[in-house]
Amino acid sequence: MALGEKALKRRQQASDAKSGIVRDSIALRKLATAKAEMVCASCKQIFLLTKSNADARRHHSGKHDKLTWEECFPEIAKIEADLAAELAAEAAKPKAAPVVKKKASKKEKAADMDDLLSAGIVGKKKGKGKK
Repeated sequence: MALGEKALKRRQQASDAKSGIVRDSIALRKLATAKAEMVCASCKQIFLLTKSNADARRHHSGKHDKLTWEECFPEIAKIEADLAAELAAEAAKPKAAPVVKKKASKKEKAADMDDLLSAGIVGKKKGKGKK
């Protein structure tokens, strides 16, 4: 890469950084795998959104007993309602019956063995042992 191209690349990266475009693969990976955050409405403390939200519930019961859960974390109440609706929709879907394979009969097994033998696969010959 020529020196002019490197300078051009740096200028492009600087302009992208000013406009907020992220091209760094590590930063993009962190953004993709980051958990959603929720903010306490009364004290503005940030909590990560998890399955049980244990930290947020502990915070609510310890610091904001007078407020309801929905008043303390309004966005989490919406998210929990959406998750409950999705679970109800999945439960309402009829499940496909598992496919049961029919056990092969003796005649079918014998026919398969005949096919193998006619293809040239022969069992091991028993040799005589040491004399």
